[in-house]
Amino acid sequence: EYSSIKNHFNEKDKKYMVAYLDFPYDIQSMIYTTNWIERINKEIKKITYAKNSFPDERSALNLVCSILMDKEKRNWNKYPVSNFKNSQKRLNEMLEMR
Repeated sequence: EYSSIKNHFNEKDKKYMVAYLDFPYDIQSMIYTTNWIERINKEIKKITYAKNSFPDERSALNLVCSILMDKEKRNWNKYPVSNFKNSQKRLNEMLEMR
């Protein structure tokens, strides 16, 4: 399965680079992308760059935390992970096999 993709990597790296392919298809779509991580990092960088100066490390951390809390309140709670209920049984089975 997926041999055309898997053959492009050496054995050592393969298990890390395409690990999501070991999951069932309905679960793969939930874990294969890091778009949301990249997006939040870009937003944090944009806001901290605009501030340009912080008196200390703690004030920068407070700003980052407030950005994350705001995102959670406004966005992440509005758009929960879809299809998780369908995949939950399969994930539980996979965890029991470990």
